[in-house]
Amino acid sequence: MEKVSPRTPFQKLLDEKIYIMNNEPLQIKKRGEDGNKVITVRIREDTLEKLDKIAAESNYSRNELINLILSHGVKNIIIEEDQ
Repeated sequence: MEKVSPRTPFQKLLDEKIYIMNNEPLQIKKRGEDGNKVITVRIREDTLEKLDKIAAESNYSRNELINLILSHGVKNIIIEEDQ
């Protein structure tokens, strides 16, 4: 007969969480349906270093910081006409 190790409190808690999850439907949204779009952007290394420094100092993620800056920029940009 195979010897079975006793379940740890963590394993028991995990079993309970899985049981709860199995009895309730898990509702998720498909990726991309949250109003965000994943894109690829090339950025200068010196700019990225500055962004990372600001992100560390402000406790924002790089992604959050880039979104804040872009949002501000598109709302406040002025396009000058050629003279």
